[in-house]
Amino acid sequence: MLNGAPAGCQRCQRVPSRHGVHAVLVETCVDSSRPATSYRAHAYRRLRCYDRHSGPNVMADATIRHYRWSRAEYDRAVEAGVFDPDARLELIDGEILAMNPQGSRHTTGVDLTMEALRNAFGAGYRVRTQFPLATDDHSEPEPDLAVVEGDSRTYRDAHPTTALLVVEVSDDSLRRDRTVKQRLYARCGIPEYWILALPDARIEVYRDPTADGYRSITIHRSGDTVAPLACPEARIAVDDLLP
Repeated sequence: MLNGAPAGCQRCQRVPSRHGVHAVLVETCVDSSRPATSYRAHAYRRLRCYDRHSGPNVMADATIRHYRWSRAEYDRAVEAGVFDPDARLELIDGEILAMNPQGSRHTTGVDLTMEALRNAFGAGYRVRTQFPLATDDHSEPEPDLAVVEGDSRTYRDAHPTTALLVVEVSDDSLRRDRTVKQRLYARCGIPEYWILALPDARIEVYRDPTADGYRSITIHRSGDTVAPLACPEARIAVDDLLP
């Protein structure tokens, strides 16, 4: 047991290896009954490695077993203040991922798209920017934009579980948005997903979701227009969205 660990909370296993290095694998339970201070101190699973000569090490001969977070556990951790308030995190398929810092082109793309979607959808809809979307039991992404039905108080007590349209403004995250995020949104039945691909100066429109991804993908470039499925009468110019 490591110093400071509460009894019954952790199971520690020392694994001897070459060169005097030992790895201590700490498995921490997620227990909502613990007070926030205790939960904050012990909410992470860590691989701690110790060398008898030089102290903590980054690597050792031990197998890391990943813990898959549920959305309920993740939400409790957020409420308990486990994470830095300024950290930009999202839960994807049970993994807590850090989002990249936002550059000026990214924030401009988000702002332009938000304005265009608000004008297109009008009253009765909300364009949420970088807010949680409770898509399934192990995912809570925070897409750059999500168009949902309702008003500002509709989701006071719980995050929305779906959206009419989700948009990711992508630069460094482009590969992940085309693969991991695309499959997630399709699997959860989001009817339409747009990627504003900044490096390619284009919009990728994904429709017809299945369990494995979207069946339909169309590309729209400068000079083109695109209309959301849920608001087909609104024609949005691609040039109005590109920074």
